[in-house]
Amino acid sequence: NFEIQIQLTFFLYFFLVFLLPFSYIENTIYVCIILLASIIHELGHILVAKLCSIKVLFLRLSVLTFFIKIDNKDLTKLKSLLITVGGPIASFLLYFAVNFCFTENSSFLIAIKTTLLILAAFNLVPFPGFDGQVIFFLCIDYICNKLGVKFNKKIISHILVILSVLICCVLIYISVYN
Repeated sequence: NFEIQIQLTFFLYFFLVFLLPFSYIENTIYVCIILLASIIHELGHILVAKLCSIKVLFLRLSVLTFFIKIDNKDLTKLKSLLITVGGPIASFLLYFAVNFCFTENSSFLIAIKTTLLILAAFNLVPFPGFDGQVIFFLCIDYICNKLGVKFNKKIISHILVILSVLICCVLIYISVYN
């Protein structure tokens, strides 16, 4: 049992209905699918947390973030890794389910399938605030412990921010000049 917190900014998603290039009905469906995919991602975290006997305190939905807060009392590094991976696995399962069930290739369905794949994959990139960063830190921490090297999370965080900015610049460059 956990609390669901919906912030007012969450409803800004519905303004996308007027901005997307499809019909209003298709835009509404598209926005709902993005929201559903984000909620399924978070439910993946919640399911694994429950399987690991970790209490989920709340699920928060806002315009920029969907996340869960868990009780850290009995949390181990392995449980943390499993819970973190649970969201991306749920996202990829949703992508594969949609891809399998809807074989038609209209431009609208291609847009939905592409968006689901991007949402699933992008969350694994070790950007600050994403699941990929948590997975990256847990893996680096494990490797450093095995090698007997001290792990400096602050330095790695700064490196990841720089890499994130560089990757965004490259993506912007590619999208503008392609």
